[in-house]
Amino acid sequence: MAQPTIPEIIYKPDPSENLPPQWYLVITHTYEADTGVFLKNYKEYKGFLKNGKLHMAVNNMIFPVDKLIWKYMTGDEPKSIIHKDGNKKNNKWSNLEASDK
Repeated sequence: MAQPTIPEIIYKPDPSENLPPQWYLVITHTYEADTGVFLKNYKEYKGFLKNGKLHMAVNNMIFPVDKLIWKYMTGDEPKSIIHKDGNKKNNKWSNLEASDK
């Protein structure tokens, strides 16, 4: 059995949370803003598409990658993310915009 990493020991997800805390995402993920690639523990995580958006699991809970990226970069939790070019799979930082809609 693999030893848990420090963040897994410290952070226990709360099902009532919208997104994991920013500090946890920064410790366990890496984001390449110019390519839009969001890495989990320095390994590319393919995730899966749902409603045209990329989703991934964080501590056994499923989240849209664009919202994880926004939380990672700003600490904020927007209601939704707009992809400026209309391509929901393009998660480059310059293509993302927060929305209250």
